[in-house]
Amino acid sequence: MIKIRWTWLAIAIVFFLCMIILGSLPGHAQALTEKINDKILHFLAYGLLTALIYLSLGTSQLRKFTTTLCIIIILGMTDELIQSTLPYRTASLLDLSMDILAACLITSCLSLFRVQDKNNT
Repeated sequence: MIKIRWTWLAIAIVFFLCMIILGSLPGHAQALTEKINDKILHFLAYGLLTALIYLSLGTSQLRKFTTTLCIIIILGMTDELIQSTLPYRTASLLDLSMDILAACLITSCLSLFRVQDKNNT
């Protein structure tokens, strides 16, 4: 059974909704990507989202790892689907790949740090 830490989950939901809303406003995403590379933005945003979701789950390390990755893949696909419906945005498999890469790296790091903490106590 997965125990939910509602505070972390609420922060993750609000963060994801802010990403979607800001990314959907005409001109905002384009203005931001002129300053910071779009792939870096995806990596950073989904890295933070991954950490928030991972922290919201109270279960075994393996289950946290797999559940977090599945959720991020679904959210990334949802984000790209929304972008594909907007005339001023384009969906990209490379963006989704960056989302998944960030999720894999962050969940791996968090899982390793957690295992190390258990061994040290």
